[in-house]
Amino acid sequence: LDAGLLIQYTRLSRKILAVVGVPLCLVLCPLHYYCGDKDDSADLLGRLGMGNVQKGSWLCWVHPFVVWYVVLTTQLLVDHSMTTDFMPRRKQFLKDMPLPRATTVLVEDIPEELCKTQDLLHYFNDGVFGRHVVKSLHFVKDTADLRYKMRQTDQAFDSAQDRVSSLGDMMKRASLIQKRSQAERQLNQQRQLIMTDDERNTRAAFVTFETRREAAIALKMFSIDDEEEIIVSVPPDPHDVIWSDFVVDEVWQNVKYYM
Repeated sequence: LDAGLLIQYTRLSRKILAVVGVPLCLVLCPLHYYCGDKDDSADLLGRLGMGNVQKGSWLCWVHPFVVWYVVLTTQLLVDHSMTTDFMPRRKQFLKDMPLPRATTVLVEDIPEELCKTQDLLHYFNDGVFGRHVVKSLHFVKDTADLRYKMRQTDQAFDSAQDRVSSLGDMMKRASLIQKRSQAERQLNQQRQLIMTDDERNTRAAFVTFETRREAAIALKMFSIDDEEEIIVSVPPDPHDVIWSDFVVDEVWQNVKYYM
């Protein structure tokens, strides 16, 4: 959808340039050239521009009308493109969105007092909707130490495997495979502990509702434009999620925002 809309945006830009740029070149440039200062020492391009118009000339009154022509024409073309191209495609995209993504929202900037599974469930079910509407809820976990251990394990076993391969010792290779399996089991156990530990929750979560209606209501109620305590948005495709962005320190994130 993004790539298709980028193509549509370039088409709209070409249309605006044609509708606005061509008349301006055919009207303003000859007026500047023939009715301007007519300074023979000026270059050809300079005589076509606003710099060739004398202060107080009647040509100065033409430009306000030209400015409003550009503004109104651009606004009309943008509105027409939104109505006929963008909105129908967006509605069709939302209708065709498969489950469970269609009923899932991304919740960000969750307050500290709601950064537990049961507390956030109670907030949506009882505090917002007054009934059971949440089908499932999954917090984004802080897995920095787990990812560090995984990198260390991979590097250690890769270097050990290179040494064993050069020696050609089958017994050492079998022992290395066994040790790697044990390390992977330990990492899986730590991963399971993190999944059930609310202390590892970040301030972002994916909330899946029972129906599309509740998801749409949540998107409207907690829009980023309403400056609510939490922000709810349409989640990206799972393959497009950059998980490391969810665990960025809040202070550092604000510094980068204002920079």
